[in-house]
Amino acid sequence: MIKKFVLPVPISLLVSILHVGCCIFPLISIAVGSASRFEGLTRYKPFFLGLQVLLLIYLSITLVRFYLGKHFFHSQFENWSYHVAFGIATAGLFIGLLEPFRTEQQMLAQKQFELFRTHRQIELSVSGKYNSEQLKEDITSINGVKPTSVQINGTYVRATFQSNQVSSDSILAALREQGYEVAITE
Repeated sequence: MIKKFVLPVPISLLVSILHVGCCIFPLISIAVGSASRFEGLTRYKPFFLGLQVLLLIYLSITLVRFYLGKHFFHSQFENWSYHVAFGIATAGLFIGLLEPFRTEQQMLAQKQFELFRTHRQIELSVSGKYNSEQLKEDITSINGVKPTSVQINGTYVRATFQSNQVSSDSILAALREQGYEVAITE
């Protein structure tokens, strides 16, 4: 009988720590510089969120039934354990979803990580005659290429692009379509 009384508290703690851990641990580790250790947790964030919501629903139904007089707790200890578990689950859900304790450094680290994850560089060699200003204008007109990153140095062109908007192959194809003789340099 005592197992039933105590069970909601550790389950709430475990699910809350896992859900909060998916959000907070990767940010802390990025700020510290050891992102590879906790990156695996972020993949399971939706699963832990679902567990947290299910736990909160179960605890809510139990407490509502208690307050409506349809369910009785065996002791005051069981009553308090369900209330504490509900508080832990609610706080864990709040912290996991809103992440209120992130520092400015953690937010900057997350922005840098997103920037690093989506931005790639391409270096092209251009042969034949071309107008460098027109080439720069043509490259920057490609959606996803950062205009401020285009550098032309003789027969070489370097640019940064967002890999979620354009690929290096599509940049190459767009320039060839405009009549440039370009190839990706290794």
